[in-house]
Order: sequence, then structure tokens, then C-alpha cells
Amino acid sequence: MLPEISISAMGTQIHIHTYNLFVWLSMATGLAMAYVQLTRMGAGRRAAAMTCTLTGASFLMGARILNYAINYKKYTEAGIPLFIMKSGYFSLYGGMAASFMALYISSRRLRKDFLELMDRLTVPFLLSYFFMKIGCFLNGCCYGKMTKSSFSVPLPLREQAALDASPIISQFFGSPEIRVYPAQLMEASAAIFIIAAVLLAGRLLEKKIKGNIKGAGFALAAALLSLFRLIILQFRSTSYSHAVLNIFYPVLYISVIAVSVAFLCSRLRLRNSDFLSHGYEDHSADAH
Repeated sequence: MLPEISISAMGTQIHIHTYNLFVWLSMATGLAMAYVQLTRMGAGRRAAAMTCTLTGASFLMGARILNYAINYKKYTEAGIPLFIMKSGYFSLYGGMAASFMALYISSRRLRKDFLELMDRLTVPFLLSYFFMKIGCFLNGCCYGKMTKSSFSVPLPLREQAALDASPIISQFFGSPEIRVYPAQLMEASAAIFIIAAVLLAGRLLEKKIKGNIKGAGFALAAALLSLFRLIILQFRSTSYSHAVLNIFYPVLYISVIAVSVAFLCSRLRLRNSDFLSHGYEDHSADAH
């Protein structure tokens, strides 16, 4: 883990916080790729830029609002305002929900197919998410539960230092190296896996049905992301309340999985019925 990078340039020491660096890299990557996809769909440059700006702002606002809602007591006790200018205190699914609504409004305004738009923005979002999780790992936040497993990394340095400074810990245990599950890397790996799954599924569908199913890539990604986050939640070390950790997030993830799978099944059935009906009509025409 590397929370800060120090660079000497022209006799000056420059300190770069890796989390902030990767937050900006994540946003820049996602928005740049989204801009390209919007222009490929026929949106003008100005319209594409405005849509990206609206989507990015909506994501940040939604992510902060959800984080504030599920941590309301801690926010108020610490005197942290809702809209604090800091690259932290975010909850992913709040941002996803807000940007989802922003993109729906934008698609109507631009007269573009909403499902096609979501399919095109799935990979940019997942790549952005990958960079975000790498930033979390380097920063030492969002880490996993303590474990003696070989599949582990050292606890972030500042937490180790806090334990070392404790007279009780140092007296009885010396300077322990506490290891945790690399939850951030688990999520980053999941993002890469989902990108590969979405691209592969798209190719297979094109090969099998000679076309694509609008919304299928987005729905598959939503289902897989929620499934992975539901699994990784069991390995994460969080300060969430019992209700948030054991009720809210599991219900949220399972709901997204159920809706996504139901959507996929309905779209596949619709596509198959269309294919059979057209196939039957073509066959009848040949017979005559």
C-alpha cells in the first residue's frame, strides 16, 4: 500500500496522494470513454460533454447522499456536512442510481435509445471502477477483515501504527503484523472479470442470433457486479450498523440481481419469439 508518492523536482519535494490521483484517473477515464461512445451514437460534441458533466455530477451527488444516509449518526456526531469538498465518503450504488436517472433524462433529450446507451457505457464504468479500487488499495481504505490466511495483505500502515502505539498491545504482543483480506483487489479483479464476461457474451450473442439484445450487456454487468459485491461484503471490514451490513446491502444486491436476471430472461424470450416468428414467415414465403 502506498498512500503517498514523493517526487523531487528542481529541489522541491512534491507529495501526491495516490487516492486522489486514482479518483481523478477513474473519473477522467470513465468520462472520456463515455464522451467517445456518445459521439459515436450521433450526439454532438457539446451535447456529449454536457451529458458527461451531468452524469459525473449526479454520480458524486448520489454517492454522497447514500453514504450520508447510511452513516447519518456518524456524520452528525463528527460534524461532517453532507456536501463536503473531499474525495471520500461515497457509496457506489447511490452514485449508480443517480447517474442512471441522469442518463435516462439525457437519452430522452438526445433522442437516443436508453438501453443501447447503457450498454455502451458499461465497460467505461467498470474500467473507472477498477481504477477507483486500485486507488482504495494504495490508500489503505476499504480493506478486508483480519485473517491468518495466505490470501492476505498487511493492515494499512496507519492502523498498524495506532495499534503499535497502544501500551497494552505493545506490552503483550510487541509490534504485531496484522493481515487482512485484500477486499479492494477482489473488487478490482471482479471489474476486469465482468468486462471480459460482457464482451464475451456480446460476441456469443452476435454469433448465435446474428444481432444484439439491447440492454443485455448492462443487465449482465449489473447482476455480476451485485453478486460479487454481495460475496465480497462477507470479507470486508466495515463500520456499518447491523441493519446496513446485514439487511440493507444484501437486500439491495439481491434485488438488483433479481431484476437484472428477470430483464435478461424477458429480453431473450422476446428475441427468440421474434426470431421464430420471422423464421416461420420466411419459411412460409419459400414454400409458396
